[in-house]
Amino acid sequence: MLQYIIALVVILGFMGVFVWRPTVGTYIKYTLWTLPFTSTKILPLDYGFIRVFDVLAVTAVLFLFREFVTLRSRRDNLGYVLVIVVFIGLTLLGKFFSAYPQEKLYMLYPLFTIFIFTRFFIHYLYEDFERRYELLRILKFGFGLAMLFILLQIVIGPSITYYTEIHNNAKGESFSTTRFPGLFLDSQTNGQFLAMASFLFLLMPPNAKKLEKYLGYALFGAMGVSVVLAGSRAALGGFLLGCVLFFLMAKLKTKIVLGTLGIFSVLVIFLAKPNAAIFGRTDNLGEDYNFREAIWEETFGMIAKHPIWGIGMANYEKYIMTYHQDLNIVIEPGVEYYFFRQPENGYLKIMVDQGIPAFVLFFAMVAYPLLRSGIGWLNGRVNGEVKYVICSALAFMVAFNTVYTLLDYRLACLFTLLISLALLYSNKGRAQNGIRHHLPARKEVDKKSTMALGTWPKN
Repeated sequence: MLQYIIALVVILGFMGVFVWRPTVGTYIKYTLWTLPFTSTKILPLDYGFIRVFDVLAVTAVLFLFREFVTLRSRRDNLGYVLVIVVFIGLTLLGKFFSAYPQEKLYMLYPLFTIFIFTRFFIHYLYEDFERRYELLRILKFGFGLAMLFILLQIVIGPSITYYTEIHNNAKGESFSTTRFPGLFLDSQTNGQFLAMASFLFLLMPPNAKKLEKYLGYALFGAMGVSVVLAGSRAALGGFLLGCVLFFLMAKLKTKIVLGTLGIFSVLVIFLAKPNAAIFGRTDNLGEDYNFREAIWEETFGMIAKHPIWGIGMANYEKYIMTYHQDLNIVIEPGVEYYFFRQPENGYLKIMVDQGIPAFVLFFAMVAYPLLRSGIGWLNGRVNGEVKYVICSALAFMVAFNTVYTLLDYRLACLFTLLISLALLYSNKGRAQNGIRHHLPARKEVDKKSTMALGTWPKN
């Protein structure tokens, strides 16, 4: 009941604010302010799986339709938008041609509402890219709330949640076996969100004061600890790989600091042997891999049978109940069985559900902005801030390898936001607010720069 009350309060608040000021900025800011609660259901499943994010997005597009369809120029990432449209079209066709075209149609909602959010987000920053700092400050409020909720669960217990109940993977007999779900239903989703959000604490405006910088570094470290408490090994792996990438892209002084902290952390773990669930789950790593590998092999067989259209989005559970009944977990022999709703791998989930062409488009939509902005940064054409965005996206992409979590609007919204930021950073045509056609060579920049790591020097 509490989640429905929260959903009602968030929606009524949006209606009040939006009526007062119906602008793209109002929609984007309010969505980010309330991000921790945007995936909250507004009605029981029997009445439709509509969530807060859906209501906000549909309301915005109805009242701001002109802004939604208006392109500022012919080169306003039109090609990228067309790729997204084709991806959505292939997904819908795959569902239509599947054996179960009416199965869980509510799973298609995010395709449209996330597209609406992304379109308005790019529109808002395209007008003034300096606005990114304000939006990041708003996002950090939600990240802080996510950490605070974990602290409450440590003190009181993981049962402190606004969900009816938490996932089994967040339950444990003691602190050493407990994986804290935070604001989420399960610990894996929480870990992915924290790992993805952590690097954004390092992204600060060029004129940030020392206190703000030190606070950002401290919160980044706190997010790393929170990832450990979430107990998701994949999320921790993504976080650590993001740290490695950040280390490689950092200056020598920063590398020394990061290297020292890394060595210190390894020594603490080795000597103190912290009593946390994620360190107690290393013994069964091989067993878990073998378990997932069996599911992956079956899924590859499904992909081979349906390479173009896939089996249809959200049809995985129905499909295996019909053709692969061995893919289940026995809860009570002869009475209750749990059939998998996904192949324990986000990439395989997209490929088997939506087909290989749709997967290729999805991967291109993600990889193109990240690679283009990363190469641009190496060549000195793109603002150095983009490395934090790339690290955040990489952290999610690694964790996505073990579970499909894009059905949670908080992760889907944050991930598409990162990809949109990378796209905007890499846009060579932007001639305002720090992204210009002709930036000085990288060596020249390094000589002139006396500012914090990751910021672009003023001319």
